[in-house]
Amino acid sequence: MATISQKTKGLYLTVPFRSTGYEKKSAGSALGTEITLKSESEWLSIIEKFEDANFYQTRTFGKHSLGGSKLEHFIVKQNGIIVGAAEVRILTVKFLNRGIAYIRWGPMWKLKNRKHDFTKLLLILKELRKEYVIKRKLKLRIFPECYSNNKYLISIYRKAGFKLNKHHPEEKTILLDIRSDLNTIRNNFKRKWRANLKKAEAMNLDIIESYNNKLFNSFFSIYTEMQKLKNFKENIDVKSFAEMQHELPDKYKMRVFLAQQNGKPAAALVGTAIGKTGICLLAASNQLGRETRASFKLHLHMIRWLKNMGCEYYDVGGIDKEKNPGGYRFKSGLNGKEVSFIGTFDSCICPVSWLITTAGELFLKLKSLF
Repeated sequence: MATISQKTKGLYLTVPFRSTGYEKKSAGSALGTEITLKSESEWLSIIEKFEDANFYQTRTFGKHSLGGSKLEHFIVKQNGIIVGAAEVRILTVKFLNRGIAYIRWGPMWKLKNRKHDFTKLLLILKELRKEYVIKRKLKLRIFPECYSNNKYLISIYRKAGFKLNKHHPEEKTILLDIRSDLNTIRNNFKRKWRANLKKAEAMNLDIIESYNNKLFNSFFSIYTEMQKLKNFKENIDVKSFAEMQHELPDKYKMRVFLAQQNGKPAAALVGTAIGKTGICLLAASNQLGRETRASFKLHLHMIRWLKNMGCEYYDVGGIDKEKNPGGYRFKSGLNGKEVSFIGTFDSCICPVSWLITTAGELFLKLKSLF
């Protein structure tokens, strides 16, 4: 039977969780947490220890993604060894010191060359909740890089004192396994996608790829053309990515891929290769790109680069079958696995923080209607 935790009565449901004995073992070991703000290079040297490191956990992304927020790095150590880390964005109301702490695609807990220890994830989540929910009285929201095929993780989050937010919109993407050789990957694309790729390869397209910020200017021009062509509302600040590029160390910079025909830009992609899974962050194609099918050739180049960078999976950057059916059809042609993220988890025991974040979310929803 489910039971109500007395500390969070009326807010969170705690379900039975099979004990692993880890909590008893950890009591006899030296456990410590560190809350700091590292430089980008220092922080990257830490997240590099984890195979679930990702672009959204870089200091650069955190700084640019939410105006007015405070950034912190939360590190968990056991016997002096880092076992978990998370970049936390904090947004509070002045003078009240109440609001929300947010973690996107974290915490990181999958250490490289180690078996995935779910009991360590439980430990890390409890330490995060102890600091931000119990001590600081904030609402802690976590959007982990976990997929719905791993239901066991929901039990771990519940055991740590979190509740799955059922009102948060479901997010989906397509994951392509790129561990095989490039020819095998190519042959596994859907038949129509392969046919379009061949047509693109016959179009005399030049592919330029670089970390240089100059290519971002070409991307912006293509993106602007695409906006006019498709008449869609911009929901991300694409120009902020160029600003991020300036701040990232060379090793971790985004890669810009540009396809052009006779010197005229046709399509462009922006990708990142931090951690085990590479991500397509931005994509754009103009009328010339459509005619030459340039995006097909670009994605193959992106996959080749990700493989060279040591990535094992390619995240196409999200899908929405209803709002963007064309984008969905294109991405599904790669024949990867369509997955849903496990969801967003919240923990809050302070009514003031709960009211502040609820009101803020309602305001943002209303604003998006106009």
